[in-house]
Amino acid sequence: MRPLSDALASPDNVNAFELTPQEAEEWYRGRDVYPHAAPVADDVLVTFQHQPIGLAKRIGSRLKNSYPRELVRDGKLFTGNA
Repeated sequence: MRPLSDALASPDNVNAFELTPQEAEEWYRGRDVYPHAAPVADDVLVTFQHQPIGLAKRIGSRLKNSYPRELVRDGKLFTGNA
């Protein structure tokens, strides 16, 4: 039996939305993401490399990031920014 997070992040789940590496970096910096193709659902599980990384609400063509600013302010989540 798969864990719930794996089942939700499955590529065939309509509520899962896979980010590109560039979009994932923007996401981890706390920024909203403007994907080339917006998800169908209004509320989605954001994934990167098929792993869940957050929840988002689709507002028009953007995915609203709700990460707390104090967790992403230093920009050290990616090794190139250490």
